[in-house]
Amino acid sequence: MASRKKHIGYRLQDWYDGPERGGYAHIINIGGLPRKGKIAIADGIVLRRASAAQVRSIRALYQRHGLFEPSPRNPFETAFRFTGPWEGAVRGANVADLPRSGWTYYVGEHLGFNPALDLFLESTALTPWPLEEGASVLDENFTNGTGIGFGFSVKTKALDRFARASSSIEQPFVLLDEAGIQELRATYTAYKSHDNAVVDLHRAVKRYWTLKEVPENSDMHLLGLFGILESLLTHKPDDKDPNDSLTRQIKNKVNLLNARFRRPLPYSELLGQVDPLKVWAALYGLRSCAAHGTTADFTRGSLAILKSAAVAKELVGLAVTATMRQVLEEPMLVRDLKGC
Repeated sequence: MASRKKHIGYRLQDWYDGPERGGYAHIINIGGLPRKGKIAIADGIVLRRASAAQVRSIRALYQRHGLFEPSPRNPFETAFRFTGPWEGAVRGANVADLPRSGWTYYVGEHLGFNPALDLFLESTALTPWPLEEGASVLDENFTNGTGIGFGFSVKTKALDRFARASSSIEQPFVLLDEAGIQELRATYTAYKSHDNAVVDLHRAVKRYWTLKEVPENSDMHLLGLFGILESLLTHKPDDKDPNDSLTRQIKNKVNLLNARFRRPLPYSELLGQVDPLKVWAALYGLRSCAAHGTTADFTRGSLAILKSAAVAKELVGLAVTATMRQVLEEPMLVRDLKGC
């Protein structure tokens, strides 16, 4: 194992093309930036299209870890297009190799070790563009004579999850414009200075990222989302007060916050013209099904308003990210609301 690491390290060392005494990470879901060249975020963090040398290093790491060979497809070098309508659970699709000029390898560069980049990527959960790392590489000057050339790591679970998702949707990538870059920059600046003594936002965001490792179609994922939401907005219910239940707390508090959310929850887009309070009552009915291991029926009864499990989970997920964002913007308000 030691000799293999040495071989990888020295091979990649020859291709290193990042900041001196710094490094870079492949951000797997960026598919476009608003302009060429380096785009500064803050604290030495830069977003850019990967150079030819960086692409060689990233590909070498992925090949060494057996990724994208032969399946699932490499989403950074191929295009996926549906070719026909759904026929039951099957739909025709086509995968085509892209020219090198069309490959979607983008990186985040950083100075020093990478806690700033890690914190930046963590903060993107509070925006519509949560960015994920696939691999990272550190300049050889940080290895202190370890003999591996320089440091590197590969996030195989994130890569596998992204590759599989990329085989079911045509556009899995985030396309950032100037407004998006500005929001990412401002969010990171606010996130790193957030006072967790008021509301522990960093803990909630870390829990959100941890849930990425849980299959999205599982009950555990849904319960995890509810857990984050409840940790931010609810207090322990008073058993003697029926109006203090978790269901009533979430229904009323999310409804109040929705008027203040930067991006209000898309009830009408997902469900048509509905009463949000009834939606949250149904969502808590779905939560109960998940917690007790019963099958949810979306064709009739109180859950019909939700249409499907996928729509319900999307709505809960949006509520979680919007609430976390509100903690960033109005921490005192959310703290006081939690106690009500």
